Amino acid sequence: MRCLLVKLAILIPAAHLFLYTRMELFRDAFAQRTANPKAEWQFAYGFAAVLAMSVFVLILARLKPRLGQNCAQCYAESLPPSQS
Repeated sequence: MRCLLVKLAILIPAAHLFLYTRMELFRDAFAQRTANPKAEWQFAYGFAAVLAMSVFVLILARLKPRLGQNCAQCYAESLPPSQS
């Protein structure tokens, strides 16, 4: 869970900063009544990349505990032996 939070803590602010700058280019072009195809391209592909990375991080977070880790076994081994 900690790894997921670290990845999302890095991904979300970085994506927000990048997409915010692209949106500012859109706003400037809209205010000047001009087209900015480079900003459109960067925003579209940046947004697609952010969505893909977010889905990848969530899928990895869901599958990671299943990749050779057995939490129940590790927990059982860490318990002191019962005295019965």
